[in-house]
Amino acid sequence: MSAKDIVSFSGLEVSCVVGILPAERGRTQPLRLEAHLTLDCTEAARTGDIALTVDYAALAKASVFVLTTGQFGLIESAAMTLLGLYLAPPPPSRKGTIVLEATVTITKPEALGGAGIPAVTLTRSRHDFKPQMGAHAGGLCETLYVGRDATLLRHSGPDTGGVPWPGSRVLAGEMSQSDGTRLVLLRP
Repeated sequence: MSAKDIVSFSGLEVSCVVGILPAERGRTQPLRLEAHLTLDCTEAARTGDIALTVDYAALAKASVFVLTTGQFGLIESAAMTLLGLYLAPPPPSRKGTIVLEATVTITKPEALGGAGIPAVTLTRSRHDFKPQMGAHAGGLCETLYVGRDATLLRHSGPDTGGVPWPGSRVLAGEMSQSDGTRLVLLRP
């Protein structure tokens, strides 16, 4: 594939718990998110089929879920978890385009009290993430990213409500997606 088209969204502001300082752990503060996803949009442009491109509205909604549920220590950890989400292949039940590369920038506008705005920008390719497949609660479970602060899963199957997750992680939240799967975020 030679096409390197970019679908992006920017200016998404999310109020969430983020930071390593004790004063940051007990309150929400804004983060601003920008994402650029590299893929081939040729077939989506030719056919008009949204399933052949990235649904940026769905990704923005999923991004808000990850950031508000994750309670990350570092914005680098939040960005890496989002990259795991963006670079995941489409679920087996759905056709779709593969994102080849993604860049995420997160800014933390209140961190320096007006003396500047810190930001982190991370770029990864789909080859940097290898989702692990397994079964859980009567469905297929894909581990999209595992980090110190959060584990992000995509679950296809019945509601997992109350079913314990393996390991020492606990359920922080679940979000239903339009494709019938659920994003699941676990925290230590």
